[in-house]
Amino acid sequence: MRKLLTLFGVQLLLTAAVILPTADAGVVTTGEYLDASEVAEARADIQANLDREEVRDRLLEMGVEPEALEARVAALSDEEVMQMAAEMDEMPAGANMSQTTLILLIILIVILI
Repeated sequence: MRKLLTLFGVQLLLTAAVILPTADAGVVTTGEYLDASEVAEARADIQANLDREEVRDRLLEMGVEPEALEARVAALSDEEVMQMAAEMDEMPAGANMSQTTLILLIILIVILI
């Protein structure tokens, strides 16, 4: 009985070794890591700006649902996120943001999607 269990265990291990995929560990360059962290930070900044109460209120006035906007921001490619973050950094801060600038920002989001 013990010999039968041993043979079964060996067969199970050999089968698992053949069937199960092996792990591939690739090298991640510093540039790739920094790019990924910059994109994540830019995406968080965009979401933080869109989470502001006055922006949400204006979007609701324009008929844009916050959930739909969050889904669209999540669907942006890395290049689109970086472009949008750069354009947002060039805009005037908070209280100086005109309605025209806000509308342009919303149009940019819609166009990028």
